Amino acid sequence: MALGRGSARNGAAVLRAAALLLGLLAMSAEAAKYTVGDYGGWKFNVAGWAKGRTFRAGDVLGELMSASLLAAAR
Repeated sequence: MALGRGSARNGAAVLRAAALLLGLLAMSAEAAKYTVGDYGGWKFNVAGWAKGRTFRAGDVLGELMSASLLAAAR
Protein backbone atom coordinates (compact mmCIF):
# COMPACT_ATOMS: atom_id res chain seq x y z
CA MET A 1 0.00 0.00 0.00
CA ALA A 2 1.52 3.33 -1.07
CA LEU A 3 1.61 6.26 1.30
CA GLY A 4 -0.16 9.41 0.15
CA ARG A 5 0.52 13.10 0.65
CA GLY A 6 -1.16 13.03 4.04
CA SER A 7 1.65 10.89 5.42
CA ALA A 8 4.25 13.40 4.23
CA ARG A 9 2.33 16.23 5.90
CA ASN A 10 2.06 14.27 9.13
CA GLY A 11 5.80 13.59 9.09
CA ALA A 12 6.56 17.26 8.51
CA ALA A 13 4.22 18.23 11.36
CA VAL A 14 5.99 15.81 13.70
CA LEU A 15 9.38 17.24 12.70
CA ARG A 16 8.15 20.80 13.31
CA ALA A 17 6.77 19.82 16.72
CA ALA A 18 10.05 18.13 17.65
CA ALA A 19 12.05 21.19 16.54
CA LEU A 20 9.77 23.45 18.59
CA LEU A 21 10.18 21.25 21.66
CA LEU A 22 13.97 21.24 21.30
CA GLY A 23 13.93 25.02 20.96
CA LEU A 24 11.87 25.42 24.12
CA LEU A 25 14.19 23.09 26.02
CA ALA A 26 17.21 25.06 24.84
CA MET A 27 15.62 28.31 26.04
CA SER A 28 14.96 26.88 29.50
CA ALA A 29 18.55 25.68 29.68
CA GLU A 30 19.67 29.28 29.25
CA ALA A 31 17.84 30.51 32.36
CA ALA A 32 20.09 32.40 34.75
CA LYS A 33 20.24 32.49 38.53
CA TYR A 34 20.71 35.87 40.17
CA THR A 35 21.56 36.51 43.80
CA VAL A 36 19.39 39.45 44.81
CA GLY A 37 21.64 42.31 45.83
CA ASP A 38 24.72 40.25 44.88
CA TYR A 39 26.89 39.97 47.99
CA GLY A 40 25.25 42.98 49.63
CA GLY A 41 22.24 40.90 50.67
CA TRP A 42 18.86 42.52 51.12
CA LYS A 43 20.29 45.91 52.11
CA PHE A 44 20.99 47.36 48.67
CA ASN A 45 19.83 49.89 46.11
CA VAL A 46 17.21 47.93 44.17
CA ALA A 47 17.22 50.19 41.12
CA GLY A 48 20.99 50.16 40.93
CA TRP A 49 21.26 46.38 41.27
CA ALA A 50 18.76 45.60 38.51
CA LYS A 51 20.13 48.23 36.12
CA GLY A 52 21.95 46.67 33.21
CA ARG A 53 20.50 43.20 33.76
CA THR A 54 18.04 41.61 31.36
CA PHE A 55 15.69 39.17 33.04
CA ARG A 56 13.89 36.47 31.07
CA ALA A 57 11.16 33.97 31.86
CA GLY A 58 12.69 31.10 33.79
CA ASP A 59 15.40 33.16 35.50
CA VAL A 60 15.64 32.59 39.24
CA LEU A 61 16.01 35.41 41.75
CA GLY A 62 17.20 34.25 45.12
CA GLU A 63 19.06 35.14 48.26
CA LEU A 64 22.70 34.34 48.96
CA MET A 65 22.93 32.12 52.03
CA SER A 66 26.13 31.15 53.74
CA ALA A 67 26.89 27.52 54.47
CA SER A 68 26.71 28.21 58.23
CA LEU A 69 23.12 29.47 57.91
CA LEU A 70 22.14 26.42 55.90
CA ALA A 71 23.71 24.09 58.47
CA ALA A 72 21.90 25.88 61.32
CA ALA A 73 18.56 25.44 59.53
CA ARG A 74 18.85 21.65 59.57
